[in-house]
Amino acid sequence: MLPFSQAAAGTYKDSLIDWWNGGRVAIYDTLGKDAITTNYNNDVTNNNFIDPTTLPSGNQFVECVEGDCGEVKMFGGVGGLPGGDPTQLTEMTFGSALTDAVTYKDIPFEWIPGDVGYNVSAVDSVYMPVAMEPLNNPLIPYIGSVKPPADIRKILTQWVKDHPGWPVYKGFPADHPRIPEAHTVFFDAFLANDTLNTNSELTAPTAGGPIDNMIKLYLGCMKATPPLTDTCQRIQTLEKTLFQPNLAIYKSFDCGTNFNATVTWQLRTLYGWVPYNFNEKGVKCTGNDLALTLGTDKNAQALYQQLSNSYRLDQTAQHPQPGLQYNFRTEKDSKLWFNPYVELIHGANYLNMRNYAFSIDDAVGFQSHKADGLIFAVGGTRGLQNPHELQPNEVVNVAYGNGSSKWKSVGLCSKSVDTITLDPKFPSFDFYPRNIIVPTGAPCMVSALNANGKVYQFIMNAVPPDPIKLDCTGVTDPAFCSGINIVPNLPDHLTTPAINIK
Repeated sequence: MLPFSQAAAGTYKDSLIDWWNGGRVAIYDTLGKDAITTNYNNDVTNNNFIDPTTLPSGNQFVECVEGDCGEVKMFGGVGGLPGGDPTQLTEMTFGSALTDAVTYKDIPFEWIPGDVGYNVSAVDSVYMPVAMEPLNNPLIPYIGSVKPPADIRKILTQWVKDHPGWPVYKGFPADHPRIPEAHTVFFDAFLANDTLNTNSELTAPTAGGPIDNMIKLYLGCMKATPPLTDTCQRIQTLEKTLFQPNLAIYKSFDCGTNFNATVTWQLRTLYGWVPYNFNEKGVKCTGNDLALTLGTDKNAQALYQQLSNSYRLDQTAQHPQPGLQYNFRTEKDSKLWFNPYVELIHGANYLNMRNYAFSIDDAVGFQSHKADGLIFAVGGTRGLQNPHELQPNEVVNVAYGNGSSKWKSVGLCSKSVDTITLDPKFPSFDFYPRNIIVPTGAPCMVSALNANGKVYQFIMNAVPPDPIKLDCTGVTDPAFCSGINIVPNLPDHLTTPAINIK
């Protein structure tokens, strides 16, 4: 491990990484040509061009390795791209760090370069189709959408017609809308005193429209004697157990002493799943962590996770009552929907996409897999290595016991062992059997080669979303197969015995 002063000099290859914890790619369509030109010209005018060979002081190892390398320059605008640009947001992380505080108490975090995390984000808004999947990991289907942009625009336009009064971004043609998520509306369309923001980038919410209904729902559910509905009980529980205590913590800060929690301010935190880290003048205040509101001990964190799940989880066989954000699945009266925007993103009658629909919608939206990079596709499957759409309830995770004899490779739905190479330190992987054996995914034999030269197998006669059924008939080592466990609280996760060589 180099001292920071040496690493920052840029004279030692791979010695300093400060970008691994997240990056964004904004995808523009042809409507954004003028916006891109404007952003570019502003950066030229403001002298924001960056020559990577001069960072931080003569970096010798920033290079163009593929494509048109005639001119490698970067430019960036202060504060990021304008919020009203015609873009679809995607996010990614190349690499990860093991941050276990006990294991890595006195040593640097271990770096795992092969981990790629990514999502297509509709957290702030939705505009156009983008599909993403990991490069050189064809086991993993794509997330997002491969529909043609014209088809997506028709769906977005129809949703706006079906939900009259929902704000849209100004300056876009009616048949080419960019639609903001609920928390974006409460942040941008209203001022601190609950009045409309006339300088907003959004059209104004209309009286009697969906936003008005959401405010009325909240106020009704927060009454001393609210309606005895599942939706109201969840809202009250979240507010009284989590968000109001978080507000009390915020008011103990100097920057929050005089804060007035108006209705739309409260809805900013509830719909954004964010802490109170601002005051009535809009000045940023830091240090208030929503996840730590209830405490740091095991019971407090378990309660926080329970509240989070009651808010974010979609309806499944294991979770038949959908979370608050998905109450459109069970509530017939659309005026009582907590967030109609989630229906737009995940509803079968609209986009039905594997995207983030709100800030902690990570059960579907976020993916993390072994890969060499990312593939982006717009408007079709061309370029994708796996043309199937990811179905989150069809995944199987296999974790091999990490004993003294390491695992080398695995074959999926096959007796061969050459489908994937295993990381000996972290011998685990996800795959989707129904993409391999269409449509049932079974029977699927999984064969793994160990460093001892032996092949170990197990068979699945049923795969998710059906309960996994294991079979050890005819495998190479029945004792190993019979020792495989289905994780009780994670029925799509399998753990195998370790192989120890004395």
